[in-house]
Amino acid sequence: MSRPARRRDSQPGFPPYVFLGATEREPQSDVRPGAVRGPDDLPSRLFTGDLDRGSFERTAAGWSAKWIDPTPGTWTEARYAAGLLQVTQWLEGECGAQVGSTADSLAAVVRLHMRPAPWDRAARERLTARYNLTWVDFPEEAPTFVAYPDGYPRVLLCPVPFWRLGETLDLVAALDADAGVRAPVIAELLMGQDVVGYWRARCPEIPVDPVAHYLKESEELGYPALDLPEPDASTGGQAVMIQRARYALAVTCFYRDLDRVARHLADAGFLGVHAPTHFPRTTYPDAGQWQALAGPAGLDTFGATCRLADRHTPASRQVFLPRTCSEAAAEAKLASHARPSEGAAATARHAREQVTAIMKSAAATLDRLRAPLRRPLPPTPQPSAATSRLIH
Repeated sequence: MSRPARRRDSQPGFPPYVFLGATEREPQSDVRPGAVRGPDDLPSRLFTGDLDRGSFERTAAGWSAKWIDPTPGTWTEARYAAGLLQVTQWLEGECGAQVGSTADSLAAVVRLHMRPAPWDRAARERLTARYNLTWVDFPEEAPTFVAYPDGYPRVLLCPVPFWRLGETLDLVAALDADAGVRAPVIAELLMGQDVVGYWRARCPEIPVDPVAHYLKESEELGYPALDLPEPDASTGGQAVMIQRARYALAVTCFYRDLDRVARHLADAGFLGVHAPTHFPRTTYPDAGQWQALAGPAGLDTFGATCRLADRHTPASRQVFLPRTCSEAAAEAKLASHARPSEGAAATARHAREQVTAIMKSAAATLDRLRAPLRRPLPPTPQPSAATSRLIH
């Protein structure tokens, strides 16, 4: 299919960015390696593990300690001797990197770590096998974000229909309550656009009539599609393309928690799970048009175009993303992170107000679309009882 022309960047009337909140985890102070006398002087978390106090050893030249995660083969080790600090981290049996420095700051040494290419390769293989998800790698020259003390942040970006937005409000509390999620996690909603291409012969559930197709797409999205579907000239009309405005749920976590956070998203119904089948799955979140993205921090505001396809052979659907979020959403996110935190309770209240207003507006707009057409519509996906209370 050909690359579609780009339309307006964001949808009027909706906030381009909603900060849903962050889990609360114990903050960690920097450590001067030369001043460490015992485990009480070390951070309780480092990269891929929690401090194993029994592992601390003091020697004439310095000290060593380990931070261990319950996941087999996942741990971090720090060794300090004669003014040199060396830090090595492992994740499920793969060594991410080993660095050393004479800087008298553990945080400075942590930030020296390079991109963990073996972890990225393993995560791509593992997550794409389990979920309706594509892993996106950044170019080699792109900067690597490393944060003290938890290391490499990664993001899961899940498109969400408007009728499910209310349930995103429960995600931060669920992650916060999970003691297995050890490092901080941030959740946000970002407005964006995509174009879905359907191969007619491989998608028998898609109506041939353009208006019926438009209505079906709008109902599944919970908001009117941006235009009627159009035949794709590059396929001789064998495929049709339709453009949508939709939110994506961006969840940023650290590598040790990536699989645990993905399971939360799948259990909550925001991330599709692969199942053996000879036919394309056609409903949210398992269908190709609801495919999630995963990759390094910054992916959620990535400016490049992405082209995705479903797992059917040959592909039945393709998704084109002009950007992973709108320019307005990227700017609003940057501005939000520059402001002082308003506290967890105020953040949750503000997010609920925003999401409630978005859902009410989207539902009202869809009702106005239905009225003049007066055609039988496809069954509308039903939100949960909690979401219904938000709308009504």
